[in-house]
This record gives sequence, C-alpha cells and structure tokens, in this order.
Amino acid sequence: MKTITTTKKIMAVATMLCAMNANAQSVIWTEDFGTCNTEGSKNQSVANYNGANGAWTIDAQGDNGASPNKWYVSAMEIGSTSGVCQKQFSLGQGAQSNCLHIGENMVRSFHQGVKTSVGDAGASYNISNISQTNVTAVSPAINCTNFESLRLSFDYFSGARPGADVLLTAFNGSEWVLLDKIRSTKSGACDTYGKMQWNSSDVYTLPASFNNIEKLKIGFQWVNDSIAYPDADGDAMNPGLIGKFISVAIDNIKISGSDISNVGGGVGNARTANSKMITATASSKQNESSISFTTNYEKAPAQDLIIERSTDGTTFVDIDKVVSKAVKGKVNTLSYTYNDATAKEGANYYRVKQVVEKNVVAKSKVVSTNFIKEKNVKFTVYPNPNSGQFTIDFSGIENNHEVQIFLNDMNDGHEVYTTSFMSNSIDSNKMDINPPGKITPGRYICSLVCEGIKMSLIVVIQ
Repeated sequence: MKTITTTKKIMAVATMLCAMNANAQSVIWTEDFGTCNTEGSKNQSVANYNGANGAWTIDAQGDNGASPNKWYVSAMEIGSTSGVCQKQFSLGQGAQSNCLHIGENMVRSFHQGVKTSVGDAGASYNISNISQTNVTAVSPAINCTNFESLRLSFDYFSGARPGADVLLTAFNGSEWVLLDKIRSTKSGACDTYGKMQWNSSDVYTLPASFNNIEKLKIGFQWVNDSIAYPDADGDAMNPGLIGKFISVAIDNIKISGSDISNVGGGVGNARTANSKMITATASSKQNESSISFTTNYEKAPAQDLIIERSTDGTTFVDIDKVVSKAVKGKVNTLSYTYNDATAKEGANYYRVKQVVEKNVVAKSKVVSTNFIKEKNVKFTVYPNPNSGQFTIDFSGIENNHEVQIFLNDMNDGHEVYTTSFMSNSIDSNKMDINPPGKITPGRYICSLVCEGIKMSLIVVIQ
C-alpha cells in the first residue's frame, strides 16, 4: 500500500504565471492510449496496456470488495478533446480513440439491444456492497531529468456520486503526493442520459520536489465507498441501464517542463542518452578513490560542486566541495578530478551534486570504487615458466585468514584450478601448487585472494 502526502493541494498557478512560463515549457511525455477498431478491445485492463511511452500498472490499496471497479483502456468511452460529448464504441465506424476509464466489473443486461460483457461497460460503475473499491492506475516512470517547473494536464469527465472520488496523485521517487481531488463535471450540451462532455483539466504545477527527477509517476486513484454511502435508487429500480452512474474517463495526458540543461536534446527517456548535466567516472588507487567528472551546464557565478559518498549505495552524505571553474557567465563544459583520501576499505559509492539554479539540483549517476589500503603483502610465483607445478610465496598476511588461489586461462577466463587454505596451517609463507591433472601449455592468471586483497600474476606453463 502506498503512502500519500496530503499536506498540499497543488493547483494551477495563475493565468499570468502560466503565460510567463509558456515559452520555456517543453513537452516531456504524453499518453493518448491509442486507438482500436474492434469491440474485443474492451475489457483490456490498464495493467495489460503497454503504450508507446511505457507500460501502465495497477496499485490496489485500502478496501476492495468482491467485485471492485476496475481501470480499463478501450474505446467504450471514446476519448475526445475538450468540449466534445462522450460516446460509447460504435461498430463499423473505423478506428476509435481509446481512453482510460473505470468500469464496474459485473454483468449487465440488455440496453437498446446490446448486451454488455463483464466489466467494461464504459465509464460507469455500480454503487452496491460488491463494488467497494480503492485502486490506482499508475503511469510508467517518466524521465524528467534536467526539467523543472513540471506541469500536468489531461482531458477528462467525471460524474462520480457521493462516496466515489477520483484522486490525482504523483510519485517523486520517495513518496506519493496528493495533487487534487478531481471535481465532477457537468454534462452541459450532453444532457442526454449517460452522456458527459469532455473537459480540459486545470494545469497542475508540481511541487519543487519533482524538479529534475528521473522517475516521475502519475496516479489516478478511484475510491468507491459503497458501504458508507449506499445508494437509495440502485439498479433494482432501473434494471438494464448502461452507465447508470458515471465514473471517470481520462485521455490526452501531457507532462511538460522548463528545460534547464541547455545541452543535448530529445524528448522523454531519450534525454538520458544526450542531455546529461553531469557525467562521472571513478577509479581506485592504492590508498584513495579518484572521481573524474564533467559538467555540461555551469553558468557563472556558479556554486561549488558537492561530492557525496555512500557505503551502501543508498544513503549519501556530503564529504567535500569542489570550486566551480565557470567564468564570465557562460555555459561551459568543464572537467574536474577529486581524490578521496578518506575512503573506506571495500566498496565506496559516489555522486556529484550541482546546484544549477535556485531550487534546481542536478546529480550525477552513482559511480563506485572498491579498493584495499596499502598493505605489505608479498606474492610471487616460482619457477615461472613452469610445467604446471609451482610454488607461491606470500607474506604480510596477519593473523589466521583463509587464502584462496585461482588459476584462470588468459584467453577465455575459465578457471582451471582452485585451492584454499588457512594462513597459519603451514610452517612458512610458501605453498606448493600441484594440480591433479596436466594443464595445457599456455598463459594463465594466478590470483591470490585474502583479507579482501586480490593480487594477480601471469604464469607461463610450458
């Protein structure tokens, strides 16, 4: 079950502010749910929908009855632009626009000569003891790296009755945030029973915590509390009516934002290949880690670059700052090297944090090193070359530790021999290696592993 932060309702900013930002907005991701031209497309659960921009999923939470309502993707309620009346799928009219909508997941009887199948009768639902529902349609992860001031909009209609709501939520990588409770729409020019008019949503400006994140998700949560809000004139009094109670339908979702990178290009997930603000690599030296990184967007006067380190790859702390090289107020591609003399033995994970503009922070991908601080360990092999039997000479291994020896073919890396022993089990720091079978002549890598140290030598077998 997901936890949703409900401390704010993030509504559209004023028209003036939207106009100010309009020129800076670029479309990052869209979803129109495609089209279909067969009635068989109904009953397609959103969990089975894999659109051009990623696969959707279902997240069920809270109370769900024996036959809860379900999210569907089909043309049972033909997705349209704002101001157009809804209509159900009509056979023989060619491809129809799909939309995301709630269906009631129960068998209906006949209406105008058409028998609805189980589930997807269009954007309708039944308030009864068997339809208590709390389920969310979740978008694929949306890459918003290098974008800020994210904005969300969509076309929709909603006719939810008391006890049923659709909530708009968003995931920023760490928590779900409630953006709005989507209000019911009026039928307007579509006053015929069961018809609603498609409307454009408000433009939702997401909180600053969504700036420059890699995996934004949008959720549409349908809650139908039929037990707390029983319906007085349910289907028993109106048998066979399709769409007795309108639920919700959604189409033409769009995420846009202000591009802060000034490098590369592309849309959506393609941005990861050509629009990276910080690229980083790392290597280990004998007593320290070395991190090399390049920034693609620094505008003087730029703030210091922050080096972050973690020992588990999850929890990072700031360990140092690197002074920016940016000058003369221009965007520059700049390279840096940072040496961490305080790195821990074993695995160290690093990333570089850059404050691009106010409230806009970019972070590099995580890089790692794994090294052993300097130890006076000796490792030799003799004779070398040899016939397949040889002696290893090691020293500097303190206390009693397991020593592992591996012999691997240099050509394909396959292991031809391995052995292990405790360092204090022999009288000296020498161990004779006698493989049980004859080893094919060639070049091999002999490795000693002990105390987290791995040392390797080339051994020639004749």
